[in-house]
Amino acid sequence: MNKRTEELPDILDARTVKDYLGISQAGVYNLMHRKDFPTLHIGNRLMVMKAQLLEWLIKNTDNYVFD
Repeated sequence: MNKRTEELPDILDARTVKDYLGISQAGVYNLMHRKDFPTLHIGNRLMVMKAQLLEWLIKNTDNYVFD
């Protein structure tokens, strides 16, 4: 269920990131535990702000443009 960027909420949970990126659950949790990934820890939930995710993707993918 890939969504277009503008359809995403401002704060994404792990499941939404997984669906958007098309990666496995294990992959998204590995990503969200990286020191260079902008993870928000809210209680026991891992989340990321959409703007920070997009910035991180651009920085880490040789400036590939995501729509």
